[in-house]
Amino acid sequence: MSLKSNDPRDPPVIRYNFLASEKDRRIQRRAFRIARKLLRTSAFAPYAGDEITPGADCVSDSQIDDYLACAGGQHHHPVGTARMGPSTDDVLDSRLSVRGVSGLRVADASIMPTIVSGNTNAPCIMIGEKAAHHILEDARP
Repeated sequence: MSLKSNDPRDPPVIRYNFLASEKDRRIQRRAFRIARKLLRTSAFAPYAGDEITPGADCVSDSQIDDYLACAGGQHHHPVGTARMGPSTDDVLDSRLSVRGVSGLRVADASIMPTIVSGNTNAPCIMIGEKAAHHILEDARP
């Protein structure tokens, strides 16, 4: 991620670089083929019909790569871009304050050092509560 300009109203430029390396493409093709194989098992037979997209004729590495490039995307919530931690290398301190910037806090999933194994909704609510607590605490005379 980078800034488009010095105008804070301009959105950042985000490049996820999905499928940028051969290793990424190889892993995604393997996952794609495993998913297809699973859906053809007897356990799924009562539920699975004919493949709608990309279709049974999509079989070569290049065809699968093309499909994944068009249909793939991010299926999790990015975290850790402004991680909180005890180290001075971490963007935020334990009170969600940005190190070196007075009066600025971050209160979203980006503070998590690593992604949680479940949905990020509940942790984000907790992060908001934590931020509110610190903001109110700092506002007391």
